Amino acid sequence: MGKVGRPKLEESSIKAVRMPVRLWRLLSKASKEYRTRNELIVRLVEDHLVKKGLLSDSKRKFPIEPKKKRRTP
Repeated sequence: MGKVGRPKLEESSIKAVRMPVRLWRLLSKASKEYRTRNELIVRLVEDHLVKKGLLSDSKRKFPIEPKKKRRTP
């Protein structure tokens, strides 16, 4: 039987994050306009690491610009 799920773009590690419900709701709202919650969290961490000089812009996983909104007919 073949593998199921999303293709691996990069090795990853599954972690749990505990945060207040109010922040999770705001994160959910913000991710609707941008990307998935996971991608938004990764982006925030990448931004922090770039500011600290621990990660270069060229090593970012996700592009800088948000994805374009789809047109509705």
